[in-house]
Amino acid sequence: MNPIDVAVRSSAVLVAGLIAHRLLARRSAAVRHFVLAGAILLSALVVPLSLVLPSWNVALPARSHGAATVSSVVTVRTTGLPVDAPPISDGIDFAAIAVMCWATGFAVAACLLLGEGWRLARVSARATRIRSPRWTSLAERIAASYHVRRQVALLQTNASDLLATWGFLKPRVLLPFHAHGWSDDRIRIVLSHELAHIRRHDWFIQMAAEAVRTMFWFNPLIWMACTRLRRESEQACDDVVLGERIPARQYAEHLLEIARKCRSPRAGWLSAMPMARSSTLERRIAAMLNPALNRRSVSRPSAICTIALLLAVTLPTAAFRAVQTRPGTLTGTSTIRPAASCLAWR
Repeated sequence: MNPIDVAVRSSAVLVAGLIAHRLLARRSAAVRHFVLAGAILLSALVVPLSLVLPSWNVALPARSHGAATVSSVVTVRTTGLPVDAPPISDGIDFAAIAVMCWATGFAVAACLLLGEGWRLARVSARATRIRSPRWTSLAERIAASYHVRRQVALLQTNASDLLATWGFLKPRVLLPFHAHGWSDDRIRIVLSHELAHIRRHDWFIQMAAEAVRTMFWFNPLIWMACTRLRRESEQACDDVVLGERIPARQYAEHLLEIARKCRSPRAGWLSAMPMARSSTLERRIAAMLNPALNRRSVSRPSAICTIALLLAVTLPTAAFRAVQTRPGTLTGTSTIRPAASCLAWR
């Protein structure tokens, strides 16, 4: 399967997901996040599925220039005169060039993602674990209300701009060094938001999407999908926090204050889920203060319906095969004899 074929197949699934995301503007952020996550995952599975699914062959007509073209193979046999055959040029291998360009971009994108992960692990290793009952008891109560059974580590770092969650089996909440001076209300809001990410497995989903983006780095659709996926995950966690009966105005005030103190240019951590990302702050606050928004989580019927619709696009796309019919071939032998030279004497 050539790179262009892979790009077209994955783009078909991503387009379907982005269109569905647009049409679900009035549904909750959790539903839109689920749709985008499913589309990104299935776009990466198109190639493996195409190898195991039965093919759906669609015959396409052969190329023609006006009238039908007959390809002929002619062998020229000469007698008596030598013929110099010109050298045959193979031309440029565009497929090899495309593969080399893809491999270069993939290596760069993968190194950036792994570098951010290494940087995050390094910061976590140097952080101090918070054992104050003021923090741990509240975190345990929130985790119990969210039905989170995994042990969550609260780590205070030396960074002033880092407020994020990362990790799947052993999740960690990274807090800035000025977190020790926070009020009880702010601690409750921050932990409610970060533990909502852990409850929804947002870090794992986002990292899986980033891995897909490293494979399809050349496709602008995957960049759009990953950006919107991160945005919807933040808004979905905001909806969870507001569902805990925290006043929206109070939540917005604390979020603005946190964003003001964590506005360092280094705040764009790719391998974490930052709480106060400035690029989405205005949209999130507007959503918080809108009481008419749908803030429900993903129900089982919604999940089943979404998966069914995405599979209805993915499976035919993976099974589709465009087969071009070949033109007829005429094979023959042509013999060219040199004309005899004759002199007439008178």
